[in-house]
Amino acid sequence: MNIKLYFRVLIVAQFWVLFGFSYANQDLFEKGRDYYYGMTQEQSFTQAKEFFQSSAEEGNLEAMTALGIMYSEGKGVTRDDKKALRYLNDAAKQNHPKAIYILGVLNYQGIGIERNTDEAKKLFKTAAELGNLDAQFSLYGLYNNDPESKLLADKWLISAADMGHAGAQFKLGEKLFLSKDYGEALISLNKGSNVNDAANIYLYLIHLNGLTVRNNKALAMSIIGKVKDQEKIFQYANNFLNKKEDLNHQFALDLFRILRDRGNLDAYLAIANMYEEGIVVKKDFKRAYNFVIAAARKGHIPSQKKVVDMYINGIGTQKSKSKSVYWLKKLIQSGDLEAKERLSSLEKG
Repeated sequence: MNIKLYFRVLIVAQFWVLFGFSYANQDLFEKGRDYYYGMTQEQSFTQAKEFFQSSAEEGNLEAMTALGIMYSEGKGVTRDDKKALRYLNDAAKQNHPKAIYILGVLNYQGIGIERNTDEAKKLFKTAAELGNLDAQFSLYGLYNNDPESKLLADKWLISAADMGHAGAQFKLGEKLFLSKDYGEALISLNKGSNVNDAANIYLYLIHLNGLTVRNNKALAMSIIGKVKDQEKIFQYANNFLNKKEDLNHQFALDLFRILRDRGNLDAYLAIANMYEEGIVVKKDFKRAYNFVIAAARKGHIPSQKKVVDMYINGIGTQKSKSKSVYWLKKLIQSGDLEAKERLSSLEKG
């Protein structure tokens, strides 16, 4: 987990509705929120700030927190760290969970204040105990990086997930999937699938392979169809490929095949390598060659390099010096200096 990036994103997280104020006061805050997010009004941070200001002056802690965030980010106002801290501290002194959490973020990142990770952890813990789900998930991230604090990490992860934090639900589902608790993983991943494409990758594998559910290829295909990011699918496929056990390698092959069907040439080469090495499939040099030559003909340079070796060594096809030369010349045209040296050596031989 990239903790710094996570905190930086969450500093502009959605504002919560806080009860206990007059309807007029709350209405001011809601109008500010409307302008901030452009829900029914045209988005205007300047207008949002005016309504938040009026609401904060009447004691609305949510409005104070909103102003603290705006001054910290410079949205609708000139960035002013002192004002940001003043508003946030005013709300935090009255035990406003979101304000306490944001102060933790600022301390962790050293934004407008000297970086203090110990103080950040204390603030996160206070906010988490007051029910702030972002703080609970943040504590998971911090404790999970410490091998001696894994139990604490899991405590806060489960708490945040149970209370509906989508990011925590995905992360818990991922942990359960990787520990082969597919039934529980399915529950958590379904909850977290709206915020993280990777949840749909795991759900695809569960339904395709019938892991604690009846295998359903049609459902699996509809789920993976939601994931448009081919690089993410390829990354997960490689992660599974690098793990031990045939089931992980099967997961990798399942994902590479999805990419192959989408015309991803890196996936062609990856599948070729699996057939060449006999990873979760029977060794088949001919099929390996077929995938490589198909990608090479489509201009995939790594496959063009590999097909040269296959022709030189007769892997999956007959040896052919002339075809090796042909592909080396194609590589040279693309600016490959190594191919130029290899061609010279091959012709001398």
